[in-house]
Amino acid sequence: VMLKFSTSLEFTTDLRVTIAGCLKVTCKIKGIVSYPSVKITPGSIDMPRIYTSTCTFSPLFVTNHGNTTAVLNFHMEDYPEFSISSSSTCHVQRKSEDIELLPEQSKQLFLIFEPLDVASYTFHLPISVNGMMNREHIELRESKETIPLPGILYQHTKGITLNKLSPKLPDILVTATVTKQNLSFNKLSFNFNTKNSEIEDFLEISNENGDNTEFYIETSQLKNSPFTLEYDVGKRPINFTKDFVECHLACNESIKFKITFNPVDYGVFVAEACLFLNEQNSAKVLNKIQLEGDHVKPSIRSEIQEVCLGPVPVNIVVTEKVILLLENFEKSSKICATVEKPTECMGNYHLNPLIVQFPNGNRFNE
Repeated sequence: VMLKFSTSLEFTTDLRVTIAGCLKVTCKIKGIVSYPSVKITPGSIDMPRIYTSTCTFSPLFVTNHGNTTAVLNFHMEDYPEFSISSSSTCHVQRKSEDIELLPEQSKQLFLIFEPLDVASYTFHLPISVNGMMNREHIELRESKETIPLPGILYQHTKGITLNKLSPKLPDILVTATVTKQNLSFNKLSFNFNTKNSEIEDFLEISNENGDNTEFYIETSQLKNSPFTLEYDVGKRPINFTKDFVECHLACNESIKFKITFNPVDYGVFVAEACLFLNEQNSAKVLNKIQLEGDHVKPSIRSEIQEVCLGPVPVNIVVTEKVILLLENFEKSSKICATVEKPTECMGNYHLNPLIVQFPNGNRFNE
């Protein structure tokens, strides 16, 4: 039995079931439909002077204070530059997903903003809780259709008592101003993979038709990682230490860095380097350089785990084909096999009775 109500109420109803046309079963159902009690902080987000082609984020803390599960959804279709994510990672394709909160559960989310052009934004974050829309969606729908008042269908129904509705659902005001920046980047997200010998790439930063610009890259996160950032060509940095790289670019000048991935251990490695803009003796985060490297451990496996070669007549050679599956090896690798002496043996043991051969050679290229 599935019941769905559009308002907060208490109800009592009888469910009558007829079995085989003669046996009647009556079941009384009582329930309380509570209004969702979800709180989101902060109540407003202000993003002053964000630069084009950059990425910034603001944290959101969501708590379900109700006694039932709450399902949130952020409807960002009309605001493609904005997205909601559980991580602050930039430059990633995201899909709108339901966010489920159990009673008294809290989650941290991030409002990601990646503007492409100069603009100003002022809007209420479009949020729905358990299918009910907040002010942003209601205002959009009021201009297109008439919305029936919640509970109007049940106000004269026997066995139903309407409860007082909560004043409103979470309402977050977002304001942002986007201005044009002088710097441009060839890319900000770098992916490396030792399997494909993808272990180095280049970051190029240019000042295209702009005023003199000072910036620095914070590299402290790279010290204990397999990533390295080195100067390559172009305008030389003013300062280059283990913690930061300071640069100054005049109009039409550029600088190029080489980024390498040289892991010692196997695994997936992630790091980021923040790029700050020096303005009026203050540092403002301009962008983030995202680094990800994959160095997966090689593995060999077979579709069969045991090979039985018996009974074998004396002086007769018996062969068995075994296919090995190799994964995550370098493009040119060599494989070898050794045969160990058996731990138990009945009868006379002859040296090297078992030989492993590779018909096509033991060197392979993926």
